[in-house]
Amino acid sequence: MKWVIMRISDGMYAVSPRFFVFNKLFARRFKTKKQAEAYMISSGFDRRAYTACELEVET
Repeated sequence: MKWVIMRISDGMYAVSPRFFVFNKLFARRFKTKKQAEAYMISSGFDRRAYTACELEVET
């Protein structure tokens, strides 16, 4: 199971704190939800505007 960070307002996925993509296949992936949330905190993402969601597509 992989996790990605999604911006709630427009459904875009984070590659870095300043770069976002529409396709979740290109988003930065994390092994656990806790790692994704720790990255959100350390990178300064607003907890109300971003969420960690499960990556449904396995490659």
